[in-house]
Amino acid sequence: MCSFTGSSDGLGLMAAHLLVEQGHDVVLHVRNESRADDTRRTVPQARTVVTGELSGIAAMR
Repeated sequence: MCSFTGSSDGLGLMAAHLLVEQGHDVVLHVRNESRADDTRRTVPQARTVVTGELSGIAAMR
């Protein structure tokens, strides 16, 4: 079983909701544009959603 903590689901999404509800200026990170679209719809109060695949060294370069 896998647990996710990114901005698009799981604990990361819960944290994003809590932070925007508290009035924080939130920028979210997701792996791809598909997740970005879903996250923008789910947390419309976020300042922005940025994409970037960071699963390995090659992807980070």
